[in-house]
Amino acid sequence: MALAVSIEELQESFLEAIETKDPKAIKRFVLSILEKQESRSIEILESIKLLAERMNSMEKEMNIRFEAVDKRFEAVDKRFESVDKRFEDLIHHMDKRFESVDKRFESVDKRFAMVQWLMGIGFTMLAVLMSVYKFL
Repeated sequence: MALAVSIEELQESFLEAIETKDPKAIKRFVLSILEKQESRSIEILESIKLLAERMNSMEKEMNIRFEAVDKRFEAVDKRFESVDKRFEDLIHHMDKRFESVDKRFESVDKRFAMVQWLMGIGFTMLAVLMSVYKFL
């Protein structure tokens, strides 16, 4: 940042104003200080404007990025929904298969129960026949 009046010039005009006690020299000194403050104020205002512009552009960029991230999250949500649907379909299919396996086990269990009763009746009949044959 360039200053309109350098520090050395201010020192010289200050020393001149004090030594000579000349009103014109004092006026020049005061004017140079005011000029310095004015130029510095202008520089600060320009810097503030630049910062405000930069912040606005950064805000716009951030909004664009946030929108892009939101779109990505929506896409990920859709993927999760499709995966959830596939898992639900898979679970439903597995439940059907387990039900069919349970039915088969029930039918096999009934057959074993029937075979058990037939064997029990067969052994009982055999024992009765053997007893009757021994007594005859």
